[in-house]
Amino acid sequence: MPDLDSNFISDNLKKFLEKVLLYRFTRNIDKILAANNISHEKLSIYTGRKDNWFNRTFNKLEDMKITSFILLISAISTILNEMGISEKKINDQIKLDSIIDSEMLNIAKVLIELRQDELEQLLEYNNDLISFFESLKFYFKSINDNLTPNEIDAYNYILTLKRSDNQ
Repeated sequence: MPDLDSNFISDNLKKFLEKVLLYRFTRNIDKILAANNISHEKLSIYTGRKDNWFNRTFNKLEDMKITSFILLISAISTILNEMGISEKKINDQIKLDSIIDSEMLNIAKVLIELRQDELEQLLEYNNDLISFFESLKFYFKSINDNLTPNEIDAYNYILTLKRSDNQ
């Protein structure tokens, strides 16, 4: 592992957290699609995109624009409406908190902290920061193919701080 400085670690942890947010976001959308037997291809077509757009976004953790997000929600609503699902049930299924959940908001909170403060300061006053990153191991493993070597190094480095504190 290279000699890691604080800015390197912080910058790459931010990129990692952004990818975790994208992973959660696309998986939450996918839950809505799966519950209604809607394919990625159909959703993509209904957004006016190529038939592989959402699948590519899903697999590569592409950061979509807010307009794409709105088109995506509108397309899901249109498809569900065409399936004969009532407007109330549609609104129940695509509530904002089913797409952007509390775990995502917690991840975003840490991401904001990393953008506002130096990593060393955060580690001094936030004793749970390393534990927070430990809790993201599932995501680290799930998105590993989408992480850069630097993001992997930064994530692994932050976990070593916990081990060195315990020694």
